[in-house]
Amino acid sequence: MPLHPLYGVLDWDDAHGAILWPKMIAEVAHLQANGRPSKLQTNDHLIEQNQLCLEDKILDGWRKQFEPISEEAYSRGIDIVWAILDGFLMYWNPVRSSNSPAH
Repeated sequence: MPLHPLYGVLDWDDAHGAILWPKMIAEVAHLQANGRPSKLQTNDHLIEQNQLCLEDKILDGWRKQFEPISEEAYSRGIDIVWAILDGFLMYWNPVRSSNSPAH
């Protein structure tokens, strides 16, 4: 993880060094192919992790949007596994962006 040149702290927003792009691209490809993450090691232990609690009405709204899509695909023999990837730095990498199925 690179250090911020002015403040000397870990720079999680440095697009060149905060993400190991070949590993990230391989991990997303693995998710797409297998429907589950690999055993990729991350630096998440270096930052505070907070449990995200969503209101039931938000989760219900997501279910209403995604379940019909999943059910229709399943009726055609396709089993969809949904994954949410978070992080604005993913949009920095032109290779990853161009390979994104939701591009």
